[in-house]
Amino acid sequence: MNEKLIERLKSLGYEYNEADAGLLTFCTGATEEKIKNRINRSEIPSELEYMEIDMICGAFLNTKKSVGQLTSYDFEQIEQSIKEGDTQVTFADGTSPEKQFEILIGNMMNGNEADFIRFRKMVW
Repeated sequence: MNEKLIERLKSLGYEYNEADAGLLTFCTGATEEKIKNRINRSEIPSELEYMEIDMICGAFLNTKKSVGQLTSYDFEQIEQSIKEGDTQVTFADGTSPEKQFEILIGNMMNGNEADFIRFRKMVW
């Protein structure tokens, strides 16, 4: 999955380097636990792989930005509208590129709750 994570980060305009490995590993573990808790399972179904990748990348980029390590990132590249499956995010006109980036990674980190419903198990 690491190759897919790195490719996704590149597609979002982030140039991954080996110094990021520790943080990416931490974000991966934290996101996996978050998904497992949301669906009440001990394993993540393969159908959620791409959602998991987006959530990990969102957490990674959010952490990098929060600690001031995302200084060379080009916020101007963020699109006005993003559509994945049945989910569409449209940014308001006049919103700064940095605010659009924050909205994008916020949506990525949280995932779409409707996608989890199919895989959720009841806990007695």
